[in-house]
Amino acid sequence: MQVSQKLAVGAGAFAGALLATALALPAFGQEIGVSSTRIANADQEPANWLTVHQNYQGHRYSRLTEINRDTVGDLRLAFAVGIPGIADGGQLQGTPLVDSGFMYVTNAWGSVIKIDVRDGKRGKILWVMDPGVDVEVSAVHANRGATLWRDQVIVGTIDGRLISTSRETGEITWEQKIGTLVGEAFSGAPLMVNDKIIIGQSAGDWGTRGWVGGYDAGTGDLVWKTHTIPAP
Repeated sequence: MQVSQKLAVGAGAFAGALLATALALPAFGQEIGVSSTRIANADQEPANWLTVHQNYQGHRYSRLTEINRDTVGDLRLAFAVGIPGIADGGQLQGTPLVDSGFMYVTNAWGSVIKIDVRDGKRGKILWVMDPGVDVEVSAVHANRGATLWRDQVIVGTIDGRLISTSRETGEITWEQKIGTLVGEAFSGAPLMVNDKIIIGQSAGDWGTRGWVGGYDAGTGDLVWKTHTIPAP
């Protein structure tokens, strides 16, 4: 695992899709902890995107109004940020999370990148959490995002791990090997519900048995597990 404090060069770029005219981001303060209550009331925080589908209903609908039928034609690239790890293969498939002007992006290997986008004019990478996935042996080259919980950002990896990282420092808080059988991988974004991390096993294309598990968000310990595919 590795935490990087500098911009790593990648072949991909994440663009800040902002109006290059008069659009300015609202003033942001310090990040506060993300809870199920905040996610349940996500519509009251249109400037944030706290979970993969924006809310528990999965609407993926933004209530921001600056971009509308009258202004969409004025959209211009405001800035772009090079995302580390894209040169190793894989794609950017994850939904970025945003809280208080800080963006959390995952690359194909489950690295988490924290980007300061508060001024709307440039994106500054603050840290990179690299889980050290062996890109040469990984069958799945994708990650669909992370989840926020309190002061942590939690992500699954394609080599069978669940990792919690400090949102402040980028240091790994805990790590659990949750894939117990050969080939089990986790490319989907976890969902945080009542201090539990819900995540499903993703490698069904490779002949593994599907299941969904709930894990304690503070430790990564297994709380429950249910198979979605019957046993042979």
